[in-house]
Amino acid sequence: MKEFDKHKETLIRQVKDAFGNNLVSLLVYGSYVKGNFIEKRSDINLFMICRKINPDQLASLYRFIRHWRRKINLALPLLLTESEVRNSTDIFPMEYLDIREFHQVLYGKDIFRNLRINDSFLRLELENQVKSKLIFLRSSFMRSSRHPRYLKSVLFNTLATVHVILNNLIKLHHKKSSDSIDSLVLEAETILKTPLTVLQKMIRLKQGRLRLKRNELVSLFKEFILEMEKLSEHVDKFKGKKK
Repeated sequence: MKEFDKHKETLIRQVKDAFGNNLVSLLVYGSYVKGNFIEKRSDINLFMICRKINPDQLASLYRFIRHWRRKINLALPLLLTESEVRNSTDIFPMEYLDIREFHQVLYGKDIFRNLRINDSFLRLELENQVKSKLIFLRSSFMRSSRHPRYLKSVLFNTLATVHVILNNLIKLHHKKSSDSIDSLVLEAETILKTPLTVLQKMIRLKQGRLRLKRNELVSLFKEFILEMEKLSEHVDKFKGKKK
């Protein structure tokens, strides 16, 4: 049994005591709901939705957060008003889609269940993510093209972002996403109509199923930049189709 499950009722009661009638909804999201939670390593992610934000009530949560951070690895909770949630789907579409798909209501009403998110908002944030990562990759290569060890660490760290990008690319095309990076790559290849060979190599490299020499690693990095450019072009074309 997860530590959070043992203390859930106490935690809910303390949040209700802190906010009173001001509390609209309390939900948990993230790895706890997705099923990939690792005890004592993964965070517990809470979302507190209120009618209004009272700074005094925020201050009263100091001891609560400090206690539960130690007890159950509680991350700093998200806190928004109900109107702020409904009016911010244009700036947090990727985050809200993920919460809408994977959340559990602990108290109050389920605001996210029927929360509508426009494809154009999702496409715009996806474009931001892809192009920001592309800029970062180019800058990293420009600065450290002669340091393969650094380039390798950049590739490995980039995989987490690519996982998010592919997940939302698939959602943009209204197809079923997956937690498996291998499944995401296969689905993305179908959408893009091109093999993501470099990304597949990166995954095998991180998993220890592939070894590359110094010059091969540098070449892989260059090829990955080109692959990300193709992905960026696809997101731009999707924008054109929606006009």
